Amino acid sequence: MKDGWIKIYHGPMFAGKSAAIIKDIINNKKEKLIFKPKLDTTSKFIASRDGTSHESLIVSTSQEILDQIKETTEVIYIDEINFFDISLIEVIKEIKNKGIDVVLSGLVKDYRGEFFNHTEELLNMADEVIELKARCHICGKPSQWTARFVNGKPDSFDAETNICAGEKKEIEYITTCTDHHPFKGKK
Repeated sequence: MKDGWIKIYHGPMFAGKSAAIIKDIINNKKEKLIFKPKLDTTSKFIASRDGTSHESLIVSTSQEILDQIKETTEVIYIDEINFFDISLIEVIKEIKNKGIDVVLSGLVKDYRGEFFNHTEELLNMADEVIELKARCHICGKPSQWTARFVNGKPDSFDAETNICAGEKKEIEYITTCTDHHPFKGKK
């Protein structure tokens, strides 16, 4: 049996990651399972800002993904990889060793511009990496950074990393170019 392959869609918020994975899901005729983390409290659907959505299975831990795999499963989709813990790496290795393809999407860097605890390794494991860009909310140039603001001011560099948009009304996420990122000198 040959190993599966890994594809990852990544970029800042507003870059179209969810739209890209949804399009991939729809166009892929293989037997598939689709997952998103329970920590993303918005809904059981992978939803894009362009209005497209696709139903998914909600898991509390990456280990739960392994419990859902069937003999007929050919590809696993996982959205919002940034909300998973480091054990996602071993789960994906196990899935790949079973000959199942894995398609991932999500942020790989936090609002400070630093990798989440597992995302750099996921990028290194991937056979295909698709980086999506957004537009800087300040100047309109291509953007590769997500920035978080609280009550209109940049959030503290030491604040909690994973906070969903909408959990707290005073929190706003934007995308910025390097010139406008609040922590450009600290990266």
